[in-house]
Amino acid sequence: MHRKPSLSHNLNHNKPCLQPSFCANHLSRFDLPTSSPRPLASVVVLSAMAFVSAPHSSIRSSNSSFTPTTPARRPVCHNAPVVTPRMTFGQTVKETLESNPRYGNLVKLAAAGGVDLEVSNCTVFAPTNGALSGERYDELLADPVAARNVVLRHILPDQVLTSKAIKGCSFWDSLPGGPLPYEGIGPVVKIAGVRLLNESSDDECDNGTIHVIDGIISTPLAKPTPFAGVFEPSVPMLESRDDIATAVYPPVTPDVRRAFGAASAPSTVGGRKAMGLIKQLPFWMYGPPFNASKQEDFEPISIANPDVSSVDYQLMPPGSVIVQPDEVSAAKMLPVSGMSKHIGKTKRLVEGDGLSDYSRLD
Repeated sequence: MHRKPSLSHNLNHNKPCLQPSFCANHLSRFDLPTSSPRPLASVVVLSAMAFVSAPHSSIRSSNSSFTPTTPARRPVCHNAPVVTPRMTFGQTVKETLESNPRYGNLVKLAAAGGVDLEVSNCTVFAPTNGALSGERYDELLADPVAARNVVLRHILPDQVLTSKAIKGCSFWDSLPGGPLPYEGIGPVVKIAGVRLLNESSDDECDNGTIHVIDGIISTPLAKPTPFAGVFEPSVPMLESRDDIATAVYPPVTPDVRRAFGAASAPSTVGGRKAMGLIKQLPFWMYGPPFNASKQEDFEPISIANPDVSSVDYQLMPPGSVIVQPDEVSAAKMLPVSGMSKHIGKTKRLVEGDGLSDYSRLD
């Protein structure tokens, strides 16, 4: 009578085993008689064992003439020139100015002044033909030196700027004719007071950028022609001698005049220039004293915003911050400000809401 293998043996033998020694030992546990036929499962397992243990030469493909090949390499030319790719937008600045009819007057003015428009790595502020016309344009064509100065005034060297890159209020220095002020607030961009036309700006060329403006950029160090000949003093002169007239009304020369726009434009630096003290108003009215970086470090003045302790004096007009000292004493008060007795103690009032008890806003 044959013993029936357990369920665990049946489950284990449902998986093919590829190790001959392991399968032979495992099948011997069934104690099958030699005269009885082997089960079908054992025949399948033994067949699989024979297939796996067979050498690879016996299962080689019938197509023995097949030989794998590799694709041939392309010939290498060691003397081939090295090509350096570059970004290009089609035409250069000179080609764009000469091919576009709206820059015709600027091209003629550059030719009259002997200016070569074959420039590179620059930003050109090109006036329209309507802006560069009239009697002033005819005078420039007749004067090569003035024509050259005006054309060079409209070329910003060593900088390629888009209209969005011109932000804030400042000026470009070290340019022909003096500093060139600019102002970029949102979509409004002005170069020395001349507005940049947004719909015609950002004309990208191969070696620069062209922006169209609706006026002529003048040299800031030049004397204003309309006021030089018709100036009359508003105060009557007691004597008509030339020395007294010169002493009372000194002539304005290009050497002593400040660059237009450089002094009136807001600055990003600190100190008196950041406070707008161009007219040198009393320093104690604006504070903070000395080199204070934050107002609350030296004077307890509130700015109505608990999270910010610094004061932007360009946004706060004079008189909007009222300082109320806790006591008025000539021995303790200095002419710097009403709360100068706290200078040196670095009194901070940041507790609670950060508001000061010594000041109120209107």
